[in-house]
Amino acid sequence: MPLDYKLKNGDIIDILTGSKENPRFDWLDFVKTSGARAKIKNWLKKQKREDNIERGRLLLLEELNALGVDDPEAVSEENLRFLFNAQNITNGQDLFALIGWGEMSAFATAKKIRQNLEKKKPLPQTEEEVLKPMLSQPPKKISPSSGIRVMGAKNILTRFSKCCYPLPGDEVVGFVTKGKGVSIHKADCKSLAAHEKKEGKCVEVQWDESSGTLYPVSIEVEAFDRVGVLKDILAQISETRTNISSADVKTKKGSSAIITLVVDVKSSSQLKQVMDAVRKVSDVYDVYRASGGR
Repeated sequence: MPLDYKLKNGDIIDILTGSKENPRFDWLDFVKTSGARAKIKNWLKKQKREDNIERGRLLLLEELNALGVDDPEAVSEENLRFLFNAQNITNGQDLFALIGWGEMSAFATAKKIRQNLEKKKPLPQTEEEVLKPMLSQPPKKISPSSGIRVMGAKNILTRFSKCCYPLPGDEVVGFVTKGKGVSIHKADCKSLAAHEKKEGKCVEVQWDESSGTLYPVSIEVEAFDRVGVLKDILAQISETRTNISSADVKTKKGSSAIITLVVDVKSSSQLKQVMDAVRKVSDVYDVYRASGGR
């Protein structure tokens, strides 16, 4: 009778034991009690420990390499010691065994190791030289009425909407509100419909492209979360001679990141040039205006 046979009431069985038979992984598919599962697992752990250690070490090195860490010393006893207390283990061999057995995530462990290495070791000087000057320049200020004309009126206070970041080249409308002048929106701004329901009215406005004004606009970049990806993106934008006011990185589940950048541009055509440049960076998945729309 096979081991996975389901006993019925009234069955009489004779259990035969043998010195050569050992537990196997597939037994875990049909055993029912937690005690039996625990005993099988413990036996397999002890017998397969060396295989699990080697498998876990290789899995961890693969994940570290995918995250941009290709130094074998990253999995040395010294660099792994900070993980021991949390896992209640005393050495790297135990850590590898847990990963090889599947009780620890190789990817999550690799991310922790990379973060720990970055704390211990500062960014290379070459990377600092790229990042610091790009983010240290003060953002350009837009005067209340520069770059835009309200048709049929003069000396009207205007301000640019932060919900859609309009740029020369975009079709725009002005929305009048009491005490706040004219707010400039993209014609297809999703927030505009909500504004129109409130007190106020829309007015015709036009761009004054001869002003040479720089406008801040937010873009979002979806990229693989590897070491140096922000540096590569900023370097690529620098090639377009575009100022970067700020940069913010947020990681998502898995190994991707959302990088939000505020750049100062003269027109939508210059913004397109910047976004096309960013798309050339390896590991960048997508680039789009943060106000919505790729």
